[in-house]
Amino acid sequence: MTLPLLEVRITLPLRPLAKRRGPGLFPNENHVVLRCSGVKRILLIEDNEDNRELVCAILEEVFEIESCADAHQALNLLDDLKKPLPDVLLVDISLPGIDGVQFLLRVRSGARLASIPAIALTAHAMKDDEARFISSGFDGYFSKPIVDDALLIRTINHVIDSRAKN
Repeated sequence: MTLPLLEVRITLPLRPLAKRRGPGLFPNENHVVLRCSGVKRILLIEDNEDNRELVCAILEEVFEIESCADAHQALNLLDDLKKPLPDVLLVDISLPGIDGVQFLLRVRSGARLASIPAIALTAHAMKDDEARFISSGFDGYFSKPIVDDALLIRTINHVIDSRAKN
């Protein structure tokens, strides 16, 4: 019998609790998070800083997340052979320079990156937008604004699991 992989997260203060400051138990700049190797990795490509921070805040309790402000930065990160590849790409469509669809075409053109699943995370939410992005090569679609955090997490897990089965 195989047991499911369990994430263990331990937060350790780097200074005595009596000297803590800020609204949280441990201010972000003063703690260390240890994660098991089984945590799924996400690369978020989002040019809007507020949206980047929101998505990271929603997902950081469940996933290991790294973010980039544009497609060029993301491509450079993906080309770094020393870094592990993400389990999924979460891609804004309206990026400056190289848009999300063009970015995905570049990712899909290389053998090393082609199998990474990608989700379009976009404010393009008209009737046919989801089908258009799926036909452009995205494995999933999620519209902004994000109003259901749990649905976003389920969508990400579904896309990762679906790609792993294929």
